[in-house]
Amino acid sequence: MVRVLWISRHEPLPAQEQELKEIFGEVEIIRYKFTVRDVDHVLALKKALKADELVCVLPLSILRQLCERGVHPLMAVMEAIHICENDPCPQFDPNTDWIDPGSKRHYRFQKFERLLKIEIITEPILSKEG
Repeated sequence: MVRVLWISRHEPLPAQEQELKEIFGEVEIIRYKFTVRDVDHVLALKKALKADELVCVLPLSILRQLCERGVHPLMAVMEAIHICENDPCPQFDPNTDWIDPGSKRHYRFQKFERLLKIEIITEPILSKEG
């Protein structure tokens, strides 16, 4: 059995659970819906909970550090459908879809991909004087 640590405020969708089963066979999803402090916190959770895989909704900086330390989490690929004008949305499928309660953006789960690397490129912000 593969133990998947699911770090997100949101429950896995039925289609996401099914996809994990198709990828790994028998799975146990361990939910953690609380705030994580940093990459060390994530790694400590993974170790303490004996998780084989991670599915994370986390800041890019933490995801980048995970990859740099050799941990490559799974990422749910979600297609943006539209902004829902109607409540309930006539196109909503509870098996595959999630609607952001704040923005009313409607998303549909497509697949999981493994996150291999994140590169963050920045530049300084110059003042108006130059």
